[in-house]
Amino acid sequence: MLNPPGLPTTAPYAYAALAGAGQMVFTAGACPLDPIGRTTPIGDLDGQCHQAITNLTIALRAAGADLSDVVKTTIYVACARREDPNHR
Repeated sequence: MLNPPGLPTTAPYAYAALAGAGQMVFTAGACPLDPIGRTTPIGDLDGQCHQAITNLTIALRAAGADLSDVVKTTIYVACARREDPNHR
């Protein structure tokens, strides 16, 4: 289990896990959380996606991988209300 520096310590799970020596990396928690665990920035979907990808990149690097090794990812973003015009 990997919880690399630079990612929030508030999540109750590991950000990445290795399955087999250097073969597959499973990641979790690619959420738009800043280093102290706050969702950032509320209402800015592009900013949230950027933060989630930054967090994913940190977790992958800790496992010896990078974004070019990703097969699939899902990113969840948060807005203040569901009817927000930026909600997609």
